[in-house]
Amino acid sequence: MRPFNPDKPLLAPDSVRSLPAHLVLPAASMAMLWAAFPERGLWALAWVALAPVAVLAITTARPLLFAVCTYLAALGWWLAMVYWMVPVTGLGMVLLSLSQAVYIPAALLLVRVKRRRLHLPVTLTLPMVWTSFEWLRGAWPAGGFAWFYLGHTQAAADAGQSPGWVVQSADLFGEWTVSFLMAIVAALVVDLLTQPWRAAGAAGGREGGREGGRERGRWTPRPALAATVIAAAAVLGVAMLYGQQRPGAVERAAAAAPQAVIAAVQTNIAQDVLHMPTREQFQADWRQTLALLEQAAAGQPRPDLIVLPESIAPGPLNAEALGLFEPDSFYPKAAGDLQAAVGRADAPVLVGAGAWESWRIENGALHLDERYNSAYLYVPDGEGGGRQHPVRYDKIHLVPFGEYLPWVDAWPWLRDFFFRHISPWDFDYTLTPGRDRTIFSIETAGSPAGQVRVVAPICFEDAVARLMRRMVFESGARRADVMVNLTNDGWFAGTSQQRQHLQLATLRSIELRTPMVRSVNTGISGFIDAAGRIEAVVSSDGRSRQVEGIASMPVHSGTLTPLFARVGQVPVVAMVLITALLAVAALVLAKRQRSARRR
Repeated sequence: MRPFNPDKPLLAPDSVRSLPAHLVLPAASMAMLWAAFPERGLWALAWVALAPVAVLAITTARPLLFAVCTYLAALGWWLAMVYWMVPVTGLGMVLLSLSQAVYIPAALLLVRVKRRRLHLPVTLTLPMVWTSFEWLRGAWPAGGFAWFYLGHTQAAADAGQSPGWVVQSADLFGEWTVSFLMAIVAALVVDLLTQPWRAAGAAGGREGGREGGRERGRWTPRPALAATVIAAAAVLGVAMLYGQQRPGAVERAAAAAPQAVIAAVQTNIAQDVLHMPTREQFQADWRQTLALLEQAAAGQPRPDLIVLPESIAPGPLNAEALGLFEPDSFYPKAAGDLQAAVGRADAPVLVGAGAWESWRIENGALHLDERYNSAYLYVPDGEGGGRQHPVRYDKIHLVPFGEYLPWVDAWPWLRDFFFRHISPWDFDYTLTPGRDRTIFSIETAGSPAGQVRVVAPICFEDAVARLMRRMVFESGARRADVMVNLTNDGWFAGTSQQRQHLQLATLRSIELRTPMVRSVNTGISGFIDAAGRIEAVVSSDGRSRQVEGIASMPVHSGTLTPLFARVGQVPVVAMVLITALLAVAALVLAKRQRSARRR
């Protein structure tokens, strides 16, 4: 190995041609990213995970080979990260992975172009480009897939785990802030390896002392690289100091905040039983769910709110739909049993169920035109029952292919293909998106105002930052005090998805400085405070997944208004636009240079 010469980069641009390097370096980056997420949880690797593949992007002499090898490594990473989709849609998992893997080589090739044509440091361009592409894949296509961002690795995924300092910066400009800061470290490694360390003419020969010796005069660092190192250290230092101080401010605000005692119920009903049950099994599971509800009501201190998981009721609960059936038939009877249980519990109950708003009968068969995934708030009526017309929230952000089919309505053959080969069912299960961001008012003695305002994101809605911000804040003003997530992760029971989902929920609590309560079929249910700490989870015999149970505790209302609540995605969108403009400039310059060489 040649000795280090500070006048030359350790790795020169266009110097790497070997196939093994093109295979190993992207694979190393993807392996570190894989290990940084739950279940492995080696989160520290995420800080440098991008370095190997980014170094290759700058030093490769074979860009096409780089793109192919990096895409294959990224595809393997995506397949390993979303393997839990197989029970729902194996083909959908493959299609998602094929599309999402494109973003990684595309982002790194763009970093390469900006370095070669605009001579910008990687420490600037990699964080901008990587974060811009995260934002893009989280918004497009079909509403995006905002999972597995670099910054997500730093959020807590286990009860008692303290989130890192850097993740607290999510309340400034959203989750993308964390990814941006983390990418700086890997990018700085790239610049240190691919740029000379010493300024040209800063040392040498006779002026430096002994001719031909090791003393080469005064060591003058290269100004651009020195400025890059100093700026990176300053930005990260400020972020760490901010993250160290922020949880204390959250704790002080919580100490003076109104509170409500909330009980989270976790059922443990296998997905095949939940959606393809026998009548007897359905009735038995529903009786057990109501028994858990009443058990939660008997806890001390008495709960101000009891939460049941998503879609746990055996049918629709809205009055219009129930009117389709005979009063003593299964669905109306199940709704009546719930009303009676609410009366016995003498506490409000938030429960997940369906809603049917529009239908038609053709050839004796019922066809649903408007069907919703909903959360209902039942309140005791003071007469031993629950109100017959509960307040309802309809899920707004539907899961593509899981709850609706994007793009295919105009092509019946394509729609049929999805139902046959991608959908978990062979019938039209598609839902209608909700329109209103319903607020549930919970009466409580722990609030000076006499009530705590709750919003209830359903399923993966808690993974969508832009939606959650609109649910909790309106034009920068707080409209909700607590988030309550109703979820059914029974589709993915026993996989890393359940901890990954919990990790995303902690990001929402940090971004919005608002606590979250989660009620999840098969787990993980529990409580997250406004600093992103998982305070408690439902557990049995040391297990938090694939068990049933109850957890109850006082939840302090969110009172802080973070910067993200005021500015939303404006800063990250501005960064995306700047990134795009720089890309255009680099491509125009490259075209002019090629034209000049031809002349």
